[in-house]
Amino acid sequence: MGDAFITGDAIADAVLDYGVALANAGHADKIEVPGIGRDGDGRFDLLIGPASQLSAAHVEHTGAELEDPEFVADIRERITHQTGKWAPTESASALDWDL
Repeated sequence: MGDAFITGDAIADAVLDYGVALANAGHADKIEVPGIGRDGDGRFDLLIGPASQLSAAHVEHTGAELEDPEFVADIRERITHQTGKWAPTESASALDWDL
């Protein structure tokens, strides 16, 4: 059974991008994601690996958007370590594709 929490857009994008990088590299990692759950603000443990099934959805939230630039920078650095010299310059989930 999964659990859900709210986090900011930049945080969610970084986590999803990291999941892709880990899956492509065949690696796994445990991270603590800042978020808002049933009991308020906190950090939520995620185990991300090749078999992970992560999803994100936009939800209405009346408070300020949760931001954690240090967390996002750390995850982007971890992505760089997984991908070698190639690393996305912007979130893959923010790109528009024309098919």
